[in-house]
Order: sequence, then C-alpha cells, then structure tokens
Amino acid sequence: MAPLPYLYWALSKSRRFVVIAGDFLQLPPICKSSKDVAKKWLGRNIFSLLGVDSVNIAKNDDRVCLLNVQYRTNPEISKIVNELFYDGNLIDAENTVRYVIRDDISSHPLTIIDTSSASPWCNRLRGGSRL
Repeated sequence: MAPLPYLYWALSKSRRFVVIAGDFLQLPPICKSSKDVAKKWLGRNIFSLLGVDSVNIAKNDDRVCLLNVQYRTNPEISKIVNELFYDGNLIDAENTVRYVIRDDISSHPLTIIDTSSASPWCNRLRGGSRL
C-alpha cells in the first residue's frame, strides 16, 4: 500500500538497485481525497503505474517474479482466492492444511452462514469505517 511519493523517496536512497515486493492484487494505497492530483500521486501503487494489474501480465513481464506459494491460509479458503483472482497459480504450502480453528460451529476451515434472517445491518462512521 505504499503511495508513490513515499516509494520514490525510498528509491532515491538506493545506490545500485531496488527490489519491490508486494501483491498487485492487494489493497491500493489509501487516498481519501477526490481530487485528480491526489488520486494520481497518492491513490496508485507502483504496480498500476507499471501496468502490472493481472496474473497473466505479471507472468509475462521480465521485471516481475511471481511468487506462487502461499503459507498463511488453509487450502479450502485459499482455493477461492486462487480461482477468483490468481488464475489457479497459487500453490498451498504443505503445513497450511493444519490451519483449522476448532469451534462448536463447524468442522470445516470455511463456513458460510446465511444471516439474512437475523436482520443484519451495516453503518458507516464519519471516518469511513464500517460497523
């Protein structure tokens, strides 16, 4: 989520080369302003500036080394993200199958519960956060 001005400052401190690590499909920098100049400089990340905005583009770009092993999520959960966003290119590390929370609700790593009958609601606070 590094805004471009911060990244440019950090790059200016480099003497030889720079490696930028991140995920072009994750959240962009936060920019609350609606002004075009703010969106241009604060609302974009380095990947959008370079035109790297899809897995297919990243796989065919010599500047990009696509990391394809995920170590953080149970495979039943990562499967959704893998199919929807990463075109099936993510591999689950072996230990991720053990990432299961044991509770009295479900024996599966991912449980979807329809709460529509409970009259759920959402409210947005002045600062933009949802409740």
